[in-house]
Amino acid sequence: MTDLIALLAAAAVAMLLIAVGPKKERRTARLRITLPRAPCPVDDTPDRPMPFGYKSQWYAVRTTDARAVADAFGLQELAPCSWESGLRRSHELSSVFVTPPLGEWTLVVGWSLPDLSSPQAEAGSVTSLLRELSRTFGEAHYYATHRVVEYHAWAKAAGGELVRAYGYVGESDEVLLNVGERTPEERTLGLMFAEPAEPSDRGEGGGRPAEEDVLAAAGAWSVNPMLPPDVPASMGWTGGLPGRKA
Repeated sequence: MTDLIALLAAAAVAMLLIAVGPKKERRTARLRITLPRAPCPVDDTPDRPMPFGYKSQWYAVRTTDARAVADAFGLQELAPCSWESGLRRSHELSSVFVTPPLGEWTLVVGWSLPDLSSPQAEAGSVTSLLRELSRTFGEAHYYATHRVVEYHAWAKAAGGELVRAYGYVGESDEVLLNVGERTPEERTLGLMFAEPAEPSDRGEGGGRPAEEDVLAAAGAWSVNPMLPPDVPASMGWTGGLPGRKA
């Protein structure tokens, strides 16, 4: 995750350097995000769902028990939290926001969560976490998109087995993961991309994925967080991963 956090922050500098410096050998993709200027305080005023999804990564767990999901992620220093402050805090490197239930699904948001830049055979990776979550809750998904380095990913597990996983980083034109057959929902949406991606022609037969593809996959598999259902005002949970102060 340390490697992941440093590429988004350096992306703008890298774009300037490439114009004046020699080309470097292609390297394994790593993703980074910028630090917030100041920590966001916790607000426990109930509010209605707020759209998110762009420049975000999140897990979707098929349950209405948000506290059980927070416990499954091992979050520490838990506190009740509004949607607004929870989402703001999720962009801090130490904080995670567990949403109130959205229909059958609870979402877990934050850039400090595991991502696809680490080896997926390791404990604590996205795919191992999805397997573990789906053994407990039946089904779990992972989604991520960040336009700065063009990181786009979606994955799902059910009953302890990884069903499908795809991840791509446009900054290095690298497919991080492509596991399992395309699901019927992906086929309906036309989510088929070459490996590696072709320089043009998105959609069926090749091309590059985009942030709208991630949101479309989320909407087809679980919940599109940019179009959350209209549910009563409520609170989720905010906390930090083990070893990180929330």
